[in-house]
Amino acid sequence: MDSKLLGSNIAWLSRYELIHKTLELYYKEIKDNAHLEATLKEKLEDALKMQGDKVVYTHTSQEVKSKLKELGTLISKVLEANRRLTNRQLQNITKSIHRTVRDHRR
Repeated sequence: MDSKLLGSNIAWLSRYELIHKTLELYYKEIKDNAHLEATLKEKLEDALKMQGDKVVYTHTSQEVKSKLKELGTLISKVLEANRRLTNRQLQNITKSIHRTVRDHRR
């Protein structure tokens, strides 16, 4: 095998591991507090049940690329859900502040 090809595969597969681990750590942080849909949680649990390095060594390069696309889709959905939640939280805080100010003026 050509050393450039081997190096390229190592770099590509290492990226998968990095992205997988990052998503895994982020999900652990938000899992209990985030209001994620049950189907999204199931997909995350399924995608993260196998460690990233095990995925890399038990799947072909094409399968890893496919799994990487799946991770990208999941990350996008998690970030969107988190953004919606953050906006709702900000709206609730703003309403609470307005109520407090209004009640204080009375």
